[in-house]
Amino acid sequence: MVESGKYWIIAAMGVAAVLVPLSLMIFSGMLQRIRIRPSTPADQEPRFMRMTYESGMVPTGEANVQFNFRFYLFALLFVIFDVEVIFLLPWAARFLSLGWVAFIGMAIFLILVLVGFLYEWKKEALEWQK
Repeated sequence: MVESGKYWIIAAMGVAAVLVPLSLMIFSGMLQRIRIRPSTPADQEPRFMRMTYESGMVPTGEANVQFNFRFYLFALLFVIFDVEVIFLLPWAARFLSLGWVAFIGMAIFLILVLVGFLYEWKKEALEWQK
């Protein structure tokens, strides 16, 4: 049976993660009600109050810039190969003490990743322009 006394700090952090922001929002609302923190209606606010803060400079252009949709593929490939490294590093650190079974398992894993990479290459998923 797992000793639950070890996990009290995690529960305390979870409670604090909920209570601190909640109490700050409640406290801010209370200050607004007693007029310590004034509220200005949106139609009476100065224009600069709703502008994006760009390191003290006046922003240029639009905030919503359209990115090329093919960026998702590069992001997905990055995640796949990043997860591969997560599995590969602990294995490489303990390579000599793990034996042949771990070596064969990692070889199969690397072959599967290589097959996936070759498939992406064959389908020209890594080519930006078609």
